[in-house]
Amino acid sequence: VMEEGELNVLEELQKGGIWIYPILFFAGLSLIIAIIKAIQIIKIQLPKSAAALDTEFKGPFELLRKTAKGYLGKSPEILEEILYEAIIDVQVKLEKALPLIAVTAATAPLLGLLGTVTGMIDVFRQITNFANPENSELARGISEALVTTKFGLVTAIPALIAHALLTRRLQGIISKMEGFSARLVRLKQEDNSNNLKDSSNESDS
Repeated sequence: VMEEGELNVLEELQKGGIWIYPILFFAGLSLIIAIIKAIQIIKIQLPKSAAALDTEFKGPFELLRKTAKGYLGKSPEILEEILYEAIIDVQVKLEKALPLIAVTAATAPLLGLLGTVTGMIDVFRQITNFANPENSELARGISEALVTTKFGLVTAIPALIAHALLTRRLQGIISKMEGFSARLVRLKQEDNSNNLKDSSNESDS
């Protein structure tokens, strides 16, 4: 009897009522965004060696190197600002749409709770309207009310984990880029100093 009474996923979704649809929408949206952002973030390769002006790197680190190498000014502060703006542009691009995963993690349980409350209201309405409602009817109504809570949590927990992992990975990349750019500024400053010494020596000779 227990095996015959078990419902498959589709039947459970049908019993979730109207509030199951926004939960499914947020679940699908967060899944697509998580996959896309994971590909973008994981594809970025961290440099295996220290920053250098004449060594080729990959991804945004190569952009920082080219920017520093092509800088013709003498002020390291201006170069530092230019590299910082490049880091911000990369960060904004990688963080785009990522907050929607956090919104899903926060919204899905609330939608599930709202569906449960709505279902429980219907159960108590049955108790009020019928003098002796059958236990099976009440049990069915309560189980249907809890379906939205179940799927809300099933949606929220993976979304929360995905957001935490992607955010942590992204912050690690940004921190690495900041240290990388700081070393490039120092290397560029030393390079300019060496050029000035060479030019002064040539003029003296």
